[in-house]
Amino acid sequence: MWGIDMKNNLRKRFLLGMFSCISLSSAYSANPGAMSVDVSRFEVTAVDTPSIIKGGSGVQTATIKNFGPTAATGTVAEIRGATTPGVTITSVTWGTANEVCPLVDAVYRCSVASLAVNATFDVKITYAVALNATTSTSVQQTTLAVKSDQANPGSGVGESIHRVWGREGSSTSAPSAYDAFWVGRTANGNNCNVTKNSSGQVTETTCGTYSWEGTALVGAWPISEKNPIGQYLKSAKVNSERGDDYYFISSTDQPNPTFVGLVSNLTTYANRSVTLTEPSSKTNSSTNNLRAWEFETYVYIPNQTSTVNSCVGTQGSHIDDGAYITIQKSNNGILTSPVLMSNSRESVRDEWDSRNAYIVSSTLSTGGYYKVTYRMANQNTFNKYAQGLYGPIGMSFSGGACSNSELQKLLETGFPTTITITDKADLAIKKTVDQTEAKVGDLLTYKLKVWNKGLTAVTGATVTDSVVTDLSSVQVTCKAVGMATCPTMTAINTTNSNNRSITLGVLPLVGKDTNGNDANYLEFTVTGLVYKEPSGTTISNTASVAVPSGLTDTDSSNNTSIATATTITKNSSITTGNANNQCNGNQSVNLITDTAFTANSANNILVPKSYTPNPAVVPYSVAYGTGPNGALELKGKINWSYGDPRISGSTLKIYVNGKAYAVLVTPGASTNNNATFTALEGATVTPVSFVLGKYNTEPTEVNFTLTLPTSLTSDLTSLRVDFQNISPNASAGDAGDDIGFSFNSLNVCLKPTVELKKVSTGSTGSFEFDSFSNLSANASYQIQSGEVVTTVTGEPQSIRLKNSSSATESGFTTPVYANAGQDVLFKEKLDALYSLRSVTCLDSNAINSGNSSSALNATLSGNSVTISKDNLKFGAKLVCTVTNDKKAGYVFSGRVFNDNSGSTKDASKAYNGSVDTGEVGIAGSQIELQNCSTKAVWASTITNANGEFSIQTLQEVFDANNRVCLVQKNVADYQSVSTNKSASVTATADASFDLFTITKNANANTYDGFLFGDAQLQLILTQNGQKNIAAGDVVEYPHEIISKSVHKLGTLNLSNQQQPAIDPVWQSLIYYDANCNGAVDAGEKSYELALQSAPLSAPILPEQKICLVQRVMSPSNAKAGDSLSAQFSVKHTPTMSAGVTSSSNSVRDITTVGSAGLDLVKSVREVKSCPSTSTDTATFVKSNILTKVQNKESYLEYQISYTNNSAKNLVDVVLKDAVPLGTSLVSMCTGGDCTTVNSATPLSWNIAGVLAPRATGTVRFCAQVE
Repeated sequence: MWGIDMKNNLRKRFLLGMFSCISLSSAYSANPGAMSVDVSRFEVTAVDTPSIIKGGSGVQTATIKNFGPTAATGTVAEIRGATTPGVTITSVTWGTANEVCPLVDAVYRCSVASLAVNATFDVKITYAVALNATTSTSVQQTTLAVKSDQANPGSGVGESIHRVWGREGSSTSAPSAYDAFWVGRTANGNNCNVTKNSSGQVTETTCGTYSWEGTALVGAWPISEKNPIGQYLKSAKVNSERGDDYYFISSTDQPNPTFVGLVSNLTTYANRSVTLTEPSSKTNSSTNNLRAWEFETYVYIPNQTSTVNSCVGTQGSHIDDGAYITIQKSNNGILTSPVLMSNSRESVRDEWDSRNAYIVSSTLSTGGYYKVTYRMANQNTFNKYAQGLYGPIGMSFSGGACSNSELQKLLETGFPTTITITDKADLAIKKTVDQTEAKVGDLLTYKLKVWNKGLTAVTGATVTDSVVTDLSSVQVTCKAVGMATCPTMTAINTTNSNNRSITLGVLPLVGKDTNGNDANYLEFTVTGLVYKEPSGTTISNTASVAVPSGLTDTDSSNNTSIATATTITKNSSITTGNANNQCNGNQSVNLITDTAFTANSANNILVPKSYTPNPAVVPYSVAYGTGPNGALELKGKINWSYGDPRISGSTLKIYVNGKAYAVLVTPGASTNNNATFTALEGATVTPVSFVLGKYNTEPTEVNFTLTLPTSLTSDLTSLRVDFQNISPNASAGDAGDDIGFSFNSLNVCLKPTVELKKVSTGSTGSFEFDSFSNLSANASYQIQSGEVVTTVTGEPQSIRLKNSSSATESGFTTPVYANAGQDVLFKEKLDALYSLRSVTCLDSNAINSGNSSSALNATLSGNSVTISKDNLKFGAKLVCTVTNDKKAGYVFSGRVFNDNSGSTKDASKAYNGSVDTGEVGIAGSQIELQNCSTKAVWASTITNANGEFSIQTLQEVFDANNRVCLVQKNVADYQSVSTNKSASVTATADASFDLFTITKNANANTYDGFLFGDAQLQLILTQNGQKNIAAGDVVEYPHEIISKSVHKLGTLNLSNQQQPAIDPVWQSLIYYDANCNGAVDAGEKSYELALQSAPLSAPILPEQKICLVQRVMSPSNAKAGDSLSAQFSVKHTPTMSAGVTSSSNSVRDITTVGSAGLDLVKSVREVKSCPSTSTDTATFVKSNILTKVQNKESYLEYQISYTNNSAKNLVDVVLKDAVPLGTSLVSMCTGGDCTTVNSATPLSWNIAGVLAPRATGTVRFCAQVE
């Protein structure tokens, strides 16, 4: 029945009214649970921290929510200003209608009135910030508090809730029912048993497991339960510790409190501390001090708070006998599970401890709204009389002293709001690029200039450059100008991303240096390789700068900069052409000889590698390739693995003839992962990308094919591979890329070659060809004509192919080249003696070219020949034979040659009618076929460069006596010296060696083997001399004998003339200068004596050097001005049987006596014309060797330098000279004045007037070499 009564009583409740601002109180309730307090708990669920520029204003919005559990009435939000200097609140409004919150007693009050559970409203606070305000980040300016007619714990109005199980307060008078509460008692009955050991310790009880002091309080009052386990007093007895009756409550139920009160101020609350004293006498006392107490409060804890301290009293004696404190965080109104606060010794106080104050703490990770619950109990040790008490509850943050007053202050503090005050910031950025046009593989360089235009330095600004993925190997460097400082760049350059974000240090205000240039700024250089062709036509790049959090940039228009777009040249493959230009492997040759696979390590810049095309392949001998339409295909293989770290980007460019046709680009430090292969200049390449290997991993070889544009057909002179390594740490110990590379093949098509041979039947003859098409020896040598003189009949002889009709051009008898798939055309010139029979070709490389191995017949149309394009296949080697038939007619042929013994050094070989070693042909000699009687000319020709001639005629040239004459006319400076003929010809030569009388052979049409021997029979003596000597002195003049043939030297012709003609007598003598040193040495003989012995007694040979010296002696009594003109020549006889003695040219040596008088120096040089011009820069020398070129005019200019070496003036000086043999005078000069003259003009210069001592001058004359 007792238990039923208890259950009924627990269903009753009553509302405790509000009595004062200090506390809500009531007499105890007869029925637990009848008392309650309506609670409306408010939280600020959202608030911003506006960033407000000095001199500006801003609005802060806070959202407040009622988390109940009761709807609020009479709600008022209070905004308590606590602004920092320079900050003012200009207005406060609330709600969507922005209703004004009036300022009353320095507090803005917003009358919100009713607010349902979970409803919200906004409060807006407008701030004005003065220019003199202090720059700050998130500094508190106000606190927010909310109150209503309900209890508002944690809302900043200082309210808490107090609960008691038993009578509230400190009264211990005779208790009634429910005035006491035994925490942990679960016994069913008015008494319970306790067993103790000899030490007084409880070993067994029927009162309850956690029913006495010393047992775990959390066992009787679990922290997650709102009520403790225990039983209320039913009736009290005197003088009985455990004899009172209690309402039975099982261990599964927790009774509600008998007292619930709203505490508006903990420091003045009457029951902030309670002491239940033990009666002095228990005999007549029914006192029961067993109780349970609880304070529930909410507090806002700021984010920067690290720990919270809570306490019950400040001394150990302030708790009798147990207590614990829990803390719970509110997450948007939802409480986390309670957590016991603790210290190093305890978390729960389970028994009386008078020595240690109960102060516990909790470490926080975040701030916010927290519920803190203080629970105390007086259980005693089965003794209802013993004292029970608790001291004032308290709190402090982050190590402060825990106190009741501090807790009350924290409860009244409310929610803090902050703003950020910023200076006026104006950061600017400007971005430029170094190239407006680029190709894949090029390195683009961007410059980012970042500066501060604001009013104060800015710390922590961010520069962002999101580089497009069309660039790889992105690297950023920094240069500081003035007082700016660069940030650390290492991490920025080791990211595999194109997005680069750089946080700056202090960026001072931009300024000017002493030269007026910008200072105090940063310049970033961003480089990247063009990785691939973009989807569009350009690459653009945008960079930005942003102020740090808490600052506002007053001008956002200069926070972003876009560099001028770079146009990327895109490749357009050139594949047009003729499918017939493509050859197969058998018709081609590989130009690559160095196929070695070479490994490289790209720690630094790699050396370019050049490949020399196969030197055995003549460049002009190939054209086109094995690709479509004859494209050239360059094949190779590559492997590539990036280094560690992967920051180095690289390019590999393949150059052909100095032009890049493909580029490989690696990603380096970028978003990209693969290497790209991009074709350039009309080429194509496969693959277009491949996966790079990893560091320390063996890379995989990748085969590639670079197909060159079809516009490149041949003449490949160079191949080169260039590596470029873009590494920011080239000198560091980074592991570079590992690269392997080789070229394997570049197969080019072998042009067909054509060799022409001639077969003449019936006789030999001279044949000519023209109108050639599609034949050339090289790029600059197009075949225009051909010729051959056959020497045998019926046998093929090579036709000499030339690019002109010049008779002296040597031409080619070796194979020449044709374009594949095109006809070869030519014509044989019409010949009166021969007719064209056939042209047949054989291909010696038919097994590879694809031609038939049988004879291939050319098409003839009259004298026109067409070798079919069908036979001109790549790789073909055609030997084509042109066969002619002999018509009726005559051929006369032979040679004119220089019969001077040549290079034999054998005098007997001269003039013998035989062509000996070194005896060359004479070009340009006219040969005529004449009627022997009338001298009428039947036909004529000119000898070619080899001196050969051939006269062909169909006329009947033999006269009635069956004779015809073959006449040779000499070239200038040559004389006929011999004749000879073939034994098969019947002919006689005349004594002049210029004519053959030929007798007709009835059985032959060809008369060949005629030889005309000519020679240059002049003997040339050099050179005139002119000197001054003293009286009685000796002077020597050097001279040289020059011969072009073989001569026998004879005596001298001497002629001396002295001035004056009377005594004294001068002397002169000619000596043989054996060592050719221009002086008479000891033992050297006079010419007359030397002529009696070798070498002068032997015949003189061509080009043999014979030197003479004329020694002149002046009389000792000669006077100044006396002179001798000593002239001489050399007699000579050619060694032929009919040689006629003649004399050489004369030379004159003029010697003048003077007391250190007029000195003359003569020198010579070769010039381009007479008189000479400023373009003639050759130096005058003592002697000059001139090589006469046929058909080219040659000129020699002589200079005579004169000097007056006497001590007196010379008056009206006259200079004389003679024109050298073999030349004709053209012009004469005195100083710089030149006059054109004729060959008959005497060589004399009159130097009018006075020639002072030491005075000098020059005269010149110019002569044409005959």
